[in-house]
Amino acid sequence: TMKILICEDNERKYNDIKEATRIVMPDAKITWCKYAKTGVQELRNNEYDFLIQDMQLPLHSDEKIMIKGGIYVLQKLQYYQHSYDINPNIKVCVCSSDIASKDILTSEGFDIPFIEYTSYTFVSDIKEFLTNE
Repeated sequence: TMKILICEDNERKYNDIKEATRIVMPDAKITWCKYAKTGVQELRNNEYDFLIQDMQLPLHSDEKIMIKGGIYVLQKLQYYQHSYDINPNIKVCVCSSDIASKDILTSEGFDIPFIEYTSYTFVSDIKEFLTNE
């Protein structure tokens, strides 16, 4: 069974991502984290096959949304992959409704798939991300 972590603070967006994921992987075990720090903890405590990461989200429950909350998770992921605390083969994408997030990804040096949540190709983009070897 595939294990997928969705790190997303907006419940409606989470549900849409989950639905799109279920089309491709109906039996996947999906875990939801609303905050960057809980996402990192989850990645360290459990092995995941996929991470679908929002860009703008709070670090933890009592904080405001950070423009680069997703970058925090991606940097920690990279760090812990080097020390083998996190599955080095996890597939990662960023799913955001803000196209500026794609530029942030690039400027921070991350070359990973970017899925635009508001795009009409959203569902097929998720599908491609999950099935693309």
